[in-house]
Amino acid sequence: QGTSVEQLTMFNCRLTSGATVVLATALAGKRQLATVDLSQNPAISDKAIGQLCTALGECPLLTSLQLRACGLTSAGLASIARSLPKWPWLQELNLEQNSSVTAGDAEQFLRSVRDHCRDRRLSIRVPVLGDISGLLVRPSRRRLK
Repeated sequence: QGTSVEQLTMFNCRLTSGATVVLATALAGKRQLATVDLSQNPAISDKAIGQLCTALGECPLLTSLQLRACGLTSAGLASIARSLPKWPWLQELNLEQNSSVTAGDAEQFLRSVRDHCRDRRLSIRVPVLGDISGLLVRPSRRRLK
């Protein structure tokens, strides 16, 4: 019988990409997991973030994901944006202090969020743009040609 994990906090634990991949494998299938904070672990790579997102895709009750100062770049942001539909209860996403993220990366991330999430309230903190609390993501109204 598996153990139930609802919260994981590994703030400033010197996690490496390899350790994050092992952690992702351990978290896969932890359906009760609601909060994950891996902040202040700058050695986590975008590839490891991608694998973490895949594992957390099996955690539908996730409400908070904190990845401040984890060395994210545009590739890591893209993995997170693609995973958002798998986390219908996500309310808080903090990606601040990832210094490699540019304003363009952050804006592209927000466009992806709007494309992947429909009619959800989500508090997002992204590098450069800061706090976007209470963002209500709605489908864009595109003109048909």
